Amino acid sequence: MMISLSINAPDRASAERLVARAALFLPSRAILHIDVGDGSYTPEASWGEPKDWVAMHALIPSAFLEVHFMTLDWEDRLIPWLEAGAKRVIVQIDLLRDAWHLADIANRYGASVMISIPPRVSADYALAYQGIFREFQVLSVPPGRSGQAFDPAALAKIVILRAAFPDAILEVDGGVTPGVLRPAKAAGADIAVSASYVWNATDPKAAYDELQSI
Repeated sequence: MMISLSINAPDRASAERLVARAALFLPSRAILHIDVGDGSYTPEASWGEPKDWVAMHALIPSAFLEVHFMTLDWEDRLIPWLEAGAKRVIVQIDLLRDAWHLADIANRYGASVMISIPPRVSADYALAYQGIFREFQVLSVPPGRSGQAFDPAALAKIVILRAAFPDAILEVDGGVTPGVLRPAKAAGADIAVSASYVWNATDPKAAYDELQSI
């Protein structure tokens, strides 16, 4: 299973500390996931400044960067993050207005788009984007802070998406542990986002490697 290591931090200093720690054990071309919350769509705001990332990138230059916008103003943030090096942008399905325009912008920067489906939205809404997108995320916790418990209803959503999009890249995000990851993989997930399970471990590298081995 591919693991996307999440940076969900309240400020630049906290984000930079996590990136520096990640650089100690992440393999080359590992996925680094930045959660950007605005305190409106999400209960709390989180760090998400692309200009700050430019300096942090030197700590982990080979990382594949994906940026998850959980913000009402994600369209204003999109191009600055693409210019800063994001290779995948993740947008909430309930905030998406012009799918073709989004796909076109990302393509111009050599990036891909992943559509995120939060717990309150049915997986069926993704069916409208057949032929436009081929990457989908099932958000298995309410948008916001890390450390929330996995919602088992996410497994059924993964099954629906895998049946509808057999060639898609499917990501699961929220509450990921080894016990969660095994059924998620069996349901059809390709990538899992992890934050607290790795960062709260006594040995983050061992925790990351454990998830990666599933």
